[in-house]
Amino acid sequence: MLHSHSPWNRARHVDEENEMANEPKQNRGCLFALLSKIFARTEHKRSLPYRVRDDFLSAAEGSFFHVLQSAAGDGMVICPKVGLTDLFFVSRPNENYAYRGRISQKHVDFVVCDAKTMRPLLGIELDDASHDRADRKLRDAFVDKVFQAAALPLVHIRAQRAYNVHSIRDEISRALQPPTG
Repeated sequence: MLHSHSPWNRARHVDEENEMANEPKQNRGCLFALLSKIFARTEHKRSLPYRVRDDFLSAAEGSFFHVLQSAAGDGMVICPKVGLTDLFFVSRPNENYAYRGRISQKHVDFVVCDAKTMRPLLGIELDDASHDRADRKLRDAFVDKVFQAAALPLVHIRAQRAYNVHSIRDEISRALQPPTG
């Protein structure tokens, strides 16, 4: 007589489970079909609502980006729409935790980086008419102070219909010059 806990009995039980798993699935009935359809619809509704933007860069930003790429040359990489928290960290975060929040929702239009090291060299803000509003002036003044505190140059360039590659190159060169004095 085999006991239920004997190795022989356990082996027979495992074999029976394997046979059942390998059998073709039987028709599970109408309830299963109905529940499957409801579950499938629910899963579809739960898919994340994200879509790719058609306008990653505005027309003005796109136009300036191409001129900026030409002006920067091969030794520099242009990164558009960089979040300030990707660019800066807060020193002594336990003491200064509120300062991260002040930059967490802000970005700069372009960052010029060294092509070999990807070290940020310069930030560029493309200033359109919205930068003339009082709230935007406060925001811009704060962002300017953040760049100054981190010793990273920030250049403001007025949005235009067309740009001169040579004058943009000159702006970049001036901004990258070490301060005198």
